[in-house]
Amino acid sequence: YHLGLGQIHYFKERRVRSYYGTGNDPESTLSATKAHHSSLVFDARYQIIDAWLATADTEWDPIQKHTDKTSLYLQYHPDPQAVFNLGYQFLRASPWVINPETGKAQSLRQSDLSLAWPLDPRWRLLGRWHYDIDRKRSNDFAFGIEQQGCCMAVRLLATRFLKPYDLNRPQSKAYTNAIFIQWVFKGLGAFGDNSMHNTLKRAIPDYRPWSDRHF
Repeated sequence: YHLGLGQIHYFKERRVRSYYGTGNDPESTLSATKAHHSSLVFDARYQIIDAWLATADTEWDPIQKHTDKTSLYLQYHPDPQAVFNLGYQFLRASPWVINPETGKAQSLRQSDLSLAWPLDPRWRLLGRWHYDIDRKRSNDFAFGIEQQGCCMAVRLLATRFLKPYDLNRPQSKAYTNAIFIQWVFKGLGAFGDNSMHNTLKRAIPDYRPWSDRHF
């Protein structure tokens, strides 16, 4: 198991933007620029059994005296190429959830489901789903498939995600849809959308490209 606790101390006044207000709120500006130390961050990891891992992270603001972020995860990782993650996230101020009248970021509670799961020795299923518990809507969804041959791997991923709220364009389209495709050739590198590798690693904790096993 692992336990961690940390805090950053600053030697001069910081100039950062806070999501607690619109920028004209004196209280939010004070907490953003006058604080001499960061929030307290706590993280814990516990290996339940060989393939099961539980993690927890939280961030507590000692000035506002409340929790800013919390995440809880349970992971099943029986094989380097197979992983399933189930989690819960809390954000006190989310840029994706804005009150249109005040311009202030609202809290967000969402579930997080992701996987990279082999269907057979050549095909693997990829996916991630964020669901807003309070507003009963999907915040982002990704579904794809990966095929591995002797000399080449192909990845196809379709995504739909909620854009951060834009106060200047309140009627703008809320969701963005995209399709990514990538070919990876042995000894020659990748062809197609080169950002797909990083996208999958961010979306699926402990995702490992299937091509890593063969190349």
